Amino acid sequence: LSLIGPSGGGKSSFLMALLEKHHSSSQTRAALAPQQPKLLPNMTALENIALASPKAETKRIGSLMEIFGLESSLLERSAGLLSGGQHSRIQLIQLLMIPNLRLLLLDETWSALDEPLRHKLIPKVRKLTAVEGIAVITVSHNQQEAYWYSEYCSYCQEFEVTEPRNTKQFFEEPEKKVESFLVVGHG
Repeated sequence: LSLIGPSGGGKSSFLMALLEKHHSSSQTRAALAPQQPKLLPNMTALENIALASPKAETKRIGSLMEIFGLESSLLERSAGLLSGGQHSRIQLIQLLMIPNLRLLLLDETWSALDEPLRHKLIPKVRKLTAVEGIAVITVSHNQQEAYWYSEYCSYCQEFEVTEPRNTKQFFEEPEKKVESFLVVGHG
């Protein structure tokens, strides 16, 4: 599910509220990747990943590093020395290491990556989360990204979220309040 809407419309607040509600009422695990990744800069990438799962399997970490297009040598680098895109990808790996993760909330996670890398990674992550039974809700200002990579879309403005709709229908037959926000030319 992609959640789109104007800046300041409440999308990030919606994700935070959803995470809080999930934690208070569910036995399954949920995680949020905030707009600004929050790795500890004085620890290595590997140490940050291990915070999510102290008994992290080396094989799983290696597999995720490969999926995210990162060299294994990066694991020994201090998080404070990572680029913005590396930081975002290490954070996603960290969250995907959480045992029994069932809900992953992404707040503009892909914005630190260049377009070719986003187009390469998003389908891989979508496939991985589907195989592992992890529901994903992503906030994005990139409407084309939402159109191509989400099965459903919702619109958020002034802290009100519309009912999720099939992405093609959402963009091609928009509700009146959504119509003026949408950019033409997704197909």
